[in-house]
Amino acid sequence: DGIVVAMGSTCTTTGLILGVALARALGKPAFRRPGFRIFAQPVHPVLVKLHRLFGALFSESFPMMVGRGLRDAAAAIAAAGGPDVTHEALALMREELVVSMDLAITGNYGAHSDVSREAKAVYDRSAQPPEGAPGLWLCGHFTGKSFALLLKLLREDGLAKREKSVLVFWQ
Repeated sequence: DGIVVAMGSTCTTTGLILGVALARALGKPAFRRPGFRIFAQPVHPVLVKLHRLFGALFSESFPMMVGRGLRDAAAAIAAAGGPDVTHEALALMREELVVSMDLAITGNYGAHSDVSREAKAVYDRSAQPPEGAPGLWLCGHFTGKSFALLLKLLREDGLAKREKSVLVFWQ
């Protein structure tokens, strides 16, 4: 149903969108489920505020924004002989990227928010990795925040009494 990712510089989010656009353009049977979304959790409150006020993260001209990254990376792929998925990637950004505006999850840059600290505690109490395998490291800077978003999305499914989403946690 979707991928949940932390958003700092926007590069990982941009790469995921571009990868989905390329997979679809190449006819791969992935990322086609109705309602598929990429859920991005900003790790810096300025990103949330700029996007809330100006839609800045979708800008195709400002450096370090998703739209600009998609345009530049898609052009580089096409210049190297790959398919030009610029249009598809930008459409995917506008229609299938959901940027969390939850400042309670974002908190301060470089540290856990209260919400991400609690999400980490939930994981630490309940996760049971296979014997000999390490558990996830949910840092306060990035992954604790995106894991908090993942838990929020699953709680929303429960409150709406709908089937729980199948989400990939991109660490």
